[in-house]
Amino acid sequence: MSINFTCPHCGHRTMVAPQFAGSSGPCAQCGQLINIPFATGAAAPAASASNRTILFIIGVVLLIIGSLVGLAFYLVNSAVDKFADAMGNMSTEMSSQLWVEMNEDDAAALDEVGQAITTYFDDNGVYPPAVAGPEGLPIERQASWLVAIRPYISISEEFYGLDTFDPSLPIDVAQNEEFADQTMYVYQSSRDFSLGAVTNWIGIGGVGTNSPSLPISDPAVGFFGFNRQTSAADVTDGLSNTMMVASSFHRSGSWSRGGSSTVRGLDSDNTPYIGMNRQFGDDFGATLLFADGSVHFANSTMDAKVFEAAATIHGGDTVDFSAAGFRSAY
Repeated sequence: MSINFTCPHCGHRTMVAPQFAGSSGPCAQCGQLINIPFATGAAAPAASASNRTILFIIGVVLLIIGSLVGLAFYLVNSAVDKFADAMGNMSTEMSSQLWVEMNEDDAAALDEVGQAITTYFDDNGVYPPAVAGPEGLPIERQASWLVAIRPYISISEEFYGLDTFDPSLPIDVAQNEEFADQTMYVYQSSRDFSLGAVTNWIGIGGVGTNSPSLPISDPAVGFFGFNRQTSAADVTDGLSNTMMVASSFHRSGSWSRGGSSTVRGLDSDNTPYIGMNRQFGDDFGATLLFADGSVHFANSTMDAKVFEAAATIHGGDTVDFSAAGFRSAY
């Protein structure tokens, strides 16, 4: 059936064959471009079977591609998570192993220091003084207790200046410089990477920042004092209950000089005592040497009162070795 329609531009009536329905062409009268309509009642032709097949295939391909991308994303994420977990576990295991090894090294070093203190006591009948030097000299220019026990340290490392060291002179004079300025690894923690003649082993002066200067009769005093020397009879709390030395990474100073670089009292207004940037120890904890030669570990969970009880020689306290954060090194 032919298609009759009117040009919308000039009104000219035109008749065309049905196969031209839906196409465009110039009007025979005015030459304007017109769209040839479909016959009245006829619908636009449906997409051919081949077109529908192509669209279906395209849809399936896109679905497969999307699924593959999602699967790849999931597998990559899973692999990354597993790798991160594995690395995290490895890091934790390495940190734990390193912590154990460094604690063992520190315990061995303090054990050596403890043996030297005991040998000094056996030879002299008293424990080493916190400082020794010319009378009236500031304590920072006097020799420390670590100097006093140096001849009793049985280490293999070569040591210089012992033959020229003169204890009657200040520790900082030129004659004593070679002796005082050398590195003593047994006086350092394996966790401290400082270079030079520093120490991490701090003699305990008692409870209170002024305790190293208090008289021996004061209940707050500890093992070391600047104007006193401790005997076995003074330690009425018992050697196994009395802490002589604790590790510290705070304000590390020269091992050979007296003063706060080698002896300190506990600042009871600044607790907890143990931890990073605290008075003693670091994030790994603190290593402690007791007067009976035993070595213990403590961490930041340790009760401040337990630590204070161990810091005095005759405060009448008993150390609770079962307290949280406290354990023997051996």
